[in-house]
Amino acid sequence: MYGKFIPGKNKLTLKYIAKPKQTLYFTGSEATNNLEIWTQGQGKYTSYWFPSFDDVNEKMTFGLSVTFDRNYAVISNGMLVDKTENGSEITWRYQMKNQMSSYLLMMAIGKYDKKEEKSTSGIPLEMYLQSEEKSKFEPTYRYSKQIFDFLEKEIGIAYPWEIYRQIPVHDFLYGGMENTTSTIFAQDYVVDSVGFNDRNYINVNAHELAHQWFGDLVTAKSGKHHWLQEGFATYYALLAQNEVFGEDRFYWEMYQNAEQIQQASASDTIPILNEKASSLSFYEKGAWALHVLREGVGKENFRKAVKNYLEKYQFNNVDTDEFLAEINKVSNYDTDTFRKKWLESSTFEVAEAIALLKKIRS
Repeated sequence: MYGKFIPGKNKLTLKYIAKPKQTLYFTGSEATNNLEIWTQGQGKYTSYWFPSFDDVNEKMTFGLSVTFDRNYAVISNGMLVDKTENGSEITWRYQMKNQMSSYLLMMAIGKYDKKEEKSTSGIPLEMYLQSEEKSKFEPTYRYSKQIFDFLEKEIGIAYPWEIYRQIPVHDFLYGGMENTTSTIFAQDYVVDSVGFNDRNYINVNAHELAHQWFGDLVTAKSGKHHWLQEGFATYYALLAQNEVFGEDRFYWEMYQNAEQIQQASASDTIPILNEKASSLSFYEKGAWALHVLREGVGKENFRKAVKNYLEKYQFNNVDTDEFLAEINKVSNYDTDTFRKKWLESSTFEVAEAIALLKKIRS
């Protein structure tokens, strides 16, 4: 039967009912006026609530329509193109312009207040809070526009989507999740001006935003290359903190990460280029690998390589060799040795890390 399909404008419609065991979560209740509904797919669970293959290489152009109680806000990926009222309900229709990974499809429903800004480049920035928390907008989202503007400039590629939203939810499973155009993050980061000094959203904010390029615009082909997402997001979040707080903070964070990696190295023996590597390897060691690479090729060459890499593979899937090939095009840096020492070895190159930390003081 497959051979009898005729190329052209064909339309496939699926009608189904699902009661997800996971991925689509319900917190609070209507009785207590704090009901929230939110999703968390993480690359392998989206099929519990949306027909998909749970394959990170699956990319589509999505449009999602959601009908719900008119007293609630409904948020999804892409631009809100229509709201249709029907008695006690509203149908919200969202549409993506470009293709995205199916595991980054999201939905959040709750009683939210919204504040809007625009980046210097004109991208709408929507920030949400639970209605009863609206006095916490400023401390929760402090430096958000500055971080956005910095990452656009530092990465060298304009923000690749039409809008950016951030939505906190209760009982979230992680710090945050970089759903395309619409990050969900943990309610724990919603703080007042006093709480800001103890726990704030800045690092998670920058990390999830960096993913809009590294993970969303270009997506790793498999778990083996996961550092291309988490290492990049971790490193660029540190660069954003450097922009906000200064160089001392950046190097202190890098030093702390180096200590943590070194202390764990006795038992954490799976290298970065392995789908079973630890979060510490993918995130912090991945960030260190990028710092070594950036210092080795020079900041401008590194920016040029990253820009070329993102432009060449935008809206597609990538692997480590494809990234390193872009490094080779802008410098004579020995990427083979770099790969063996930083990506394929379980050891942490302490001497090289210390030398780079000392470099700033020399």
